[in-house]
Amino acid sequence: MNKIKVVKNKIVRHFRKLPKEKIEQLYQEKAKEWIDKPGIIGIAHDGKRLIVYQDKNTMIANTVNEYSDSDVKIIKIEPFTFLLNDSDDYKSQVIRTNRVRPIFGGISVGHKDVTAGTLSLIVRDKITKEPLILSNNHVLANLNHGKIGDAILQPGAADGGTIADKVGELERFIPLANNVTVDCAVAKPTVDVKKWNEILGLEDVWFIADPAVGQTVIKSGRTSGVTSGTIKQVNATIKVNYGNKDYVFTDVVISDIKSSPGDSGSAIIEKYKAKLVGLLFAGNGSLTVLCKATNVFEQLGIELMPHPPLILDLSHYNGTLTDSMVQDMYKKGVRGLFLKASEGGSYKDDQFANSVEVCRRNGMLWSPYHFCRANISANIQYNNFISAIGDNVPDFQPMIDIETTDEQSPEKITSVALKLLELVDAHFSGQGYNPPWIYTRGSFANAYFLPSDKWAKYPLMVARWYTDNWDYSEGSYVDPYFPKQWKSVGAKLWQNKADKDGLGAYFGLSCNDVDVSYILDEPYFDSCLVHEPPSPPPPPPPPSPPPSPPPPAEYKTGTFTWGKVTVDSLRVRTVPNTNNNSSIIYILKKDEEVEVLEEVKDNVGNTWARIGHREYAAMLYNGRRYIEYIPVN
Repeated sequence: MNKIKVVKNKIVRHFRKLPKEKIEQLYQEKAKEWIDKPGIIGIAHDGKRLIVYQDKNTMIANTVNEYSDSDVKIIKIEPFTFLLNDSDDYKSQVIRTNRVRPIFGGISVGHKDVTAGTLSLIVRDKITKEPLILSNNHVLANLNHGKIGDAILQPGAADGGTIADKVGELERFIPLANNVTVDCAVAKPTVDVKKWNEILGLEDVWFIADPAVGQTVIKSGRTSGVTSGTIKQVNATIKVNYGNKDYVFTDVVISDIKSSPGDSGSAIIEKYKAKLVGLLFAGNGSLTVLCKATNVFEQLGIELMPHPPLILDLSHYNGTLTDSMVQDMYKKGVRGLFLKASEGGSYKDDQFANSVEVCRRNGMLWSPYHFCRANISANIQYNNFISAIGDNVPDFQPMIDIETTDEQSPEKITSVALKLLELVDAHFSGQGYNPPWIYTRGSFANAYFLPSDKWAKYPLMVARWYTDNWDYSEGSYVDPYFPKQWKSVGAKLWQNKADKDGLGAYFGLSCNDVDVSYILDEPYFDSCLVHEPPSPPPPPPPPSPPPSPPPPAEYKTGTFTWGKVTVDSLRVRTVPNTNNNSSIIYILKKDEEVEVLEEVKDNVGNTWARIGHREYAAMLYNGRRYIEYIPVN
């Protein structure tokens, strides 16, 4: 084609501005037609124009030069290749390439016959609920050559892994082929795993979502570690080289996030939002390609691991608490709330009284907290805190929040903090409470808390998110940001989501962000409960007990048998009894439908329904039916 015609078509295309719907239609047509043309390695769109990725080492096909139906942006790049580690002597990332137990996301992993890639994160089977190791096909299944049951090594072979480092066995994978949307596989672990969607250097993942153009994302990879970037195109069609063969992928995502060989499998997360949007599988040094997490999870039949029970801390910043909000929190794993009562020497939170009443009315565990100011005496702050609490009786011990210097010295901060903790402890210990919680973050405590054997008396609620996140080295945790005063006893609560998390609406609150903590030590937390709202006593059995329900086959069924709650509220517990080892997870309301996975008898003959992993609700208790099967219409 002559140069004049090429230039003319380019000018015509530039001035053809089409609506987004038309651009999407043209993309669907041209992606299939152009992807196999010489020099073309990718086609995408940004809603305004088509985008063609050209191999910078090859002339582009005349097909594109002849095209004039819409604007086209041609980007010359290096070819996309899969990002399995391409060197057997890559040793610069000693942290991520070490042997790590238990295993979790962001570390070296690989099939026994490949070099090394990245473990995405630990997920679970959607049906059996068993944990699984997630990564790419070319990391765990050796480019379709792997066999079910093959050994998976951590670290991968390129990082010194041998059969002695086996951590799992290949479970299943989506075969690589033209016009697939994913490069993914899962393995069944044979060692202990971290079960909270934990990824080295990143926050835990709670949600699966599709990416959006312009979205800021972050990843944690075996080679390049934690990097961030933006989503450039979604729904792209691209060609990826896998050594001796090219495969065409559709409905994939292009980002400018930095990646290197060995990062294949890295989980891509929307920054601050706990949303998994993709799995990294290819790149070219400047751009990175990921398959959508929604496609991966659907095709592999997997889901995220559940998070531990939660504690939220609320203040006037979170708006007015209501009954419906608390009821929704139960369903999302919230076991209790810290409610801000006071700050400094005189401030009292204007939402405290209402929040306490709402918690009482709905059976939500609660406790007050005080925000410490180091420039005000401990006695004045103590009096303000006790005055703010008034006659209210907490369900577990209060918390003291210590996180600002107020331009005071470490000596003054230490003195005020320890004295305030001592005063609060003396007040509440006589009422049967454990010592008060202390909330702080390592970067603050290690700089401003002077050494003292008194600190460890107070259970730690540690703030560890974003800059204070932990790292892993030499086969054991390295905690540059863990408060060293609690090194020997560890933390009981871990606040791992806060500013910018966008979780307010998720918990039904009228705010954007909310502070969220994991209960790391459930037995300890249970031992703290002084005034747990009691369950209503079951009524005496009726003179003539109702007959047993018909066989499950005669009832409404999906994957399992369905039942309906018959009482106003029904507590869901971690084990099928009401003893001390049974923790309340959330509450079901009347007429809610649940899947009864199996019936379980306790040691006195009551029947419990298992409705999830470690989730049990009374079905027939002391002669009263709490869940009845739903007949087929």
